[in-house]
Amino acid sequence: MIIDRGVRFDWNGRKGLFTWIKINTNHVEAAEWCQENFGKASRDTWWYSKRKFYFAKRDDMTLFLLRWS
Repeated sequence: MIIDRGVRFDWNGRKGLFTWIKINTNHVEAAEWCQENFGKASRDTWWYSKRKFYFAKRDDMTLFLLRWS
C-alpha cells in the first residue's frame, strides 16, 4: 500500500527530478518486481532506501503506482 509520495530535485549531489513513493508493505517484493521490470537498481533508473522507491523516469514511477496501489 502506498502511504506517501513526492519529488526530490537532487540526490547525493546529482541534479535532476526524482519522484519517490513510500510503501508500508511488501517492500522486498516490490524491489524484486522493479528489478525484473526496470533492470538493476542504479541512480539512473530506480533505487530504494527505507521503504522509499525513487524513480528517475516518470513512466517507471507510473507503472509502479499502477502495480502497487
